Amino acid sequence: MAAQKEERGTRTQHRRQAALALVAFLILSGLDAKCLMCCAMTCRYIYDVVENSPNLRLIIESHFTGFEVSGNTSSTQSFPDNILRTFERCRRAWTSPRWDKSLSLHLENLNMIYFYRSGTLCGQEGNYTEITPLRADSPFSNIATGKTIKRTFQRQFTFREGHNWVDPSQDLLVLVSDNEVPVSFNETRIIRIHLRTLSTDDLHPRAMQPFLRLIVPPNEESNEIHGARVQIARNVLMIHFNTVPQPWNFDKKMRVVIWDWTTSDLVLDSASSTI
Repeated sequence: MAAQKEERGTRTQHRRQAALALVAFLILSGLDAKCLMCCAMTCRYIYDVVENSPNLRLIIESHFTGFEVSGNTSSTQSFPDNILRTFERCRRAWTSPRWDKSLSLHLENLNMIYFYRSGTLCGQEGNYTEITPLRADSPFSNIATGKTIKRTFQRQFTFREGHNWVDPSQDLLVLVSDNEVPVSFNETRIIRIHLRTLSTDDLHPRAMQPFLRLIVPPNEESNEIHGARVQIARNVLMIHFNTVPQPWNFDKKMRVVIWDWTTSDLVLDSASSTI
């Protein structure tokens, strides 16, 4: 019995160390406080790391209140001081990108108004917002009438609006598509996260693979995805989502998946993580 308790204690310690290393990795990668909080929601060891670090709590609280972190960031906790200092230098990556200009495009005979949002062409129709990637040199056309309007317009992928789908500093555009299986309880949905260049719509030169693959297995509710968000920071890409819509997902866990998008290596999947 004593040996079993000691073994369980050792496993717990190793998991906490792994959680600490993952939190350090997230901060060094420049992912923001929302990412950190979502990871803490899926893993109690990450939650313990965040809860027991006053500096990390300050980071999250300052993110949501809008105040800058200032003053002495040294910590008496086990969290490395150099990681927190690195966070200060990387803070620019923890804030939403800002664009000085926006462009609205009004296409004839189309009810949807297209405009640029966060560097990506978007469309607004009622309360439903779509993001549609568009090459800068692509022509537009009226799909409804077939009449050419200066250029021909084609949609390649369509997905609901999220945060930080574009990283202009790396010329990176993230596009999400799926295998378009019907909404059901017994079919697997396969999501592809395409890694393109914002300037030319080509495969991103730093990406080893043209897309990342995410499998959503069938569950008791459905195989739909709700509230998906993507965040990009340096070589790290994170997507988190629910499989049931609000307000019915209060008792469901959010799924968080993190990749190194340059090598296509999986860093964390909360659906199968052991930490």
